[in-house]
Amino acid sequence: MFGQNPLNSAVINTASTGDNIVIAAVTGRRILVWKMNFTVGGATTITAYSDVQATGTALSGAYNLTANGSSLFFPYDSSPYFITAQGKSFNLYSTGTTIQISGAIYYTTV
Repeated sequence: MFGQNPLNSAVINTASTGDNIVIAAVTGRRILVWKMNFTVGGATTITAYSDVQATGTALSGAYNLTANGSSLFFPYDSSPYFITAQGKSFNLYSTGTTIQISGAIYYTTV
């Protein structure tokens, strides 16, 4: 995998409630998320979406993170964890109060 199609990486660094576009849409391409990790600065619920929450498709159920320092880790696997629709962004939608979300994401586009 790594020799033929290296992973792109991006920083997850946001402090807003609602839509948090982690990887911008690429015209005509899908985003494949291969690994990701993040920690939150307080209680929140996070759902992965293809595009924004109002018009997009949920790619996961809601992850309930209960306190400051709660984290999620998706290690590299032979299959991507999330695949967006063609030409759509990868979004982490958070609910509750505004909290910091910090981490990293590794992806490819096809």
